[in-house]
Amino acid sequence: MEYSEQYRFYYHPNPLDGRVAVCAKGSAGEAYFGHFFWDTEIYLLPFYLYTRPEAARALMEFRVHTLPGAERNAALYGYRGARFPWESSVSGDEQCPNWQYADFEVHVTADVVHALRHYAAATGDNGMVTGAADLLLETARYWVSRVERRPDGRVNLNGVMGPDEYLCFSNNNAYTNEMVRRALRFTVETLHALQGA
Repeated sequence: MEYSEQYRFYYHPNPLDGRVAVCAKGSAGEAYFGHFFWDTEIYLLPFYLYTRPEAARALMEFRVHTLPGAERNAALYGYRGARFPWESSVSGDEQCPNWQYADFEVHVTADVVHALRHYAAATGDNGMVTGAADLLLETARYWVSRVERRPDGRVNLNGVMGPDEYLCFSNNNAYTNEMVRRALRFTVETLHALQGA
């Protein structure tokens, strides 16, 4: 057996099955109980896009499959749409026992859309994007209900934690705001293109 085949599960347990993703720590430990984080979209997806596109597609399918859990997460916090969890189970429901991460590290919702945008640009797989139209729409609904509108018409994204987990609570975190802006723009462009198709 070749080395790459023998240890393929370290990279993705089943690269053609969109019901699972790459769990944190994988085979290196049990600290995260086999749960899934934003690392998949930001760090792992780019690797798979250019080495095993079919595995990258499965990672995107995982988020589409877990959309109902993301909708439950948003409703739990009193928002519309879908909010992907900081620490996801296979159902898409939040599993993080630490309130500061579970409550404030909401950028993962924008990270999922970022990954879909990156996937579409790299592969040209419009079928995946079409299949994720509900995901795009529901995550946009979440952001629209999550922002705070100011009297002057501007909006704030308050009470978030960015990737810097040493600053657990901030308003208008630069990373989160920029990722949300990109996610909303991609969603609008994609939905317009689908309406015109």
